[in-house]
This record gives sequence, C-alpha cells and structure tokens, in this order.
Amino acid sequence: MTEEERRRAARLIKRRKDSFTIYFPRVLRNIHMGFTLSQESLNILDSFVKDMFERIATEASNLARYTRRSIINSRDIQSAVYLLLPGELSKRATTEGTLALFRYISKQRTTSTSLKPKGSLSATTSKRAVASTRACPQ
Repeated sequence: MTEEERRRAARLIKRRKDSFTIYFPRVLRNIHMGFTLSQESLNILDSFVKDMFERIATEASNLARYTRRSIINSRDIQSAVYLLLPGELSKRATTEGTLALFRYISKQRTTSTSLKPKGSLSATTSKRAVASTRACPQ
C-alpha cells in the first residue's frame, strides 16, 4: 500500500459519521407518501435518536450491572425503556421492539437453520407480544 493510498483510506475513515438520517425518509415514505424532511429536521431527529439510544444503553448497562451480569439482554432494554419513557409511549415502544426482535430471530432461523440465534426471546414471549399488539389500538 502506497503512502497516497494510506492517506486516502485515512480520509475516508475520518469522513464517515454514524447517522440515522438515511432511515427517516424511508419511514416517512411508509407513512406519508410525498412528504419530505428538511436538512435541519433530519439533524434534529438524528440528534434525538442518538440521545435516546445513549440513554437507553446507559440505563440497560446499569440494570445489568445491578444484577452482576456483564451482558445486556432484551429484558434489560425493555426495563430501561419503561424507566425512561412515560406511560403509553413505553408500552408501545416495548411492544414494537419485541416484535422487531421476534421478526429478526425468525428471519435468522429461516436464512440459516444451522446457526441458533442468541436472543433471549422465547416462543411464549413472542406469542404474548403478538397478542398484545393485536390488543393495542393504532
């Protein structure tokens, strides 16, 4: 690798920033076709999502530490969401999160039967999650 290639690779690494901005238009397109978001609103939403991610991760880490575990599981995330978000918003968020985890695990099972997913979601939990979303009005 030449010196110029190393500099170019270093520039690309420095330029890359973690961002959720590419996902907001996709979600908005599913809800309201034809609507767009300004760059300022994308930056605000990105900042909000990063902040909530950090808060939930910190709280889940604290919960795992209280129970003397070094690994955060889905139950820690659910408890952190219940502690951080108010009322109906926390219920809705945990329901959607549980369904997303269930879809991810079932997709992993269909794509690769030899690999077992490491999620802590059992079949009974997923059935309860599906039942609770049917009861939850949208």
